[in-house]
Amino acid sequence: MISDPVVRIAGLPDAVHIAAIYTESIKARDSTMDLETFTSEAAADLIRNLRSRETVFVCEQDEKVLGWGIVKLYSKRPGYGRACETSVYVYRDRTGVGIGSRIQTELLNYATEHGFHHVVTKIWADNHESISFHEKFGFTLVGIQQEIGYVDGENKDIAIMQYILSSGD
Repeated sequence: MISDPVVRIAGLPDAVHIAAIYTESIKARDSTMDLETFTSEAAADLIRNLRSRETVFVCEQDEKVLGWGIVKLYSKRPGYGRACETSVYVYRDRTGVGIGSRIQTELLNYATEHGFHHVVTKIWADNHESISFHEKFGFTLVGIQQEIGYVDGENKDIAIMQYILSSGD
């Protein structure tokens, strides 16, 4: 019997899965400006070095991690203390079945509970699926940063999207 997917806070044992999922996106060249394989050591460092109010979630089903997401501070500068950035990554063969939505819901709940007011996400401008996914959660397009990225000899545009939470007032 297949259990329902569960979202939980990531731990160091999840680093290998986080690295594998993120590396799929790196290799796909459609969602991150990281260009080198993401190692499990780098994923463990990510988890170990989270700052106050930052977190990583994983979504697992039947003890297999299928996706992960992060809430990280937008900036170290105190005036941005109510702003965070989120990202969601899911194994490519598991997209479209609700894993990302479960993670995104938890990220936004966490952001609300931890006093954030403004959530930012950066998406490759030609990644229409991710833009639509975020719009489903109420994110709106702020603008396009033209040619800000450079990957494999090509300039890349980035869509900046935001979501305003009711917390932090």
